[in-house]
Amino acid sequence: MSLTPDDESPPDLPILAIRTTASFPIERRRLPDDPELAPDLAIVGAFLDGRMIARAGLPMEWDSALDAALFHAPRPIEYHARDSKAGQAIHAQLYAVIPADAIPPEEPWMPRADADAEPVLLELGVVVRLAGDRGDRSFQDECVDHLNAILSGNAKPAADRALEILLG
Repeated sequence: MSLTPDDESPPDLPILAIRTTASFPIERRRLPDDPELAPDLAIVGAFLDGRMIARAGLPMEWDSALDAALFHAPRPIEYHARDSKAGQAIHAQLYAVIPADAIPPEEPWMPRADADAEPVLLELGVVVRLAGDRGDRSFQDECVDHLNAILSGNAKPAADRALEILLG
């Protein structure tokens, strides 16, 4: 589960990770697949309070029944971003923080993880803050603001924002 850097972000830059202290009711649903954009992938949207906050390309065998078990309770969210040139778009990834002992073993005979084991980050998808939506604040402040906008419902998907900008 790595963040793929863009051409303007050297891969050796550290990832800024922000984890919420609150937990959120997350749901993931399969969206219509796009074989041209994401061949051999299931397109899955992550929803918070009925609104999509991120989308991801997951393996075709993605199972919504397993998700229901993982998301039966609200979960913290973690935001990962790398800096790029100042003022450029922020490309980040959202993850749900799942306790290790909430994940069923791969095989029935395998034991569950201990309750004190490191939590698992389950990919929710990519989020983008367009360069035009950034201010002149530090990268860290922009990321905190971006995450707050996503969680509060004040962020729009990047594709919708790009269309608004193009259409004036």
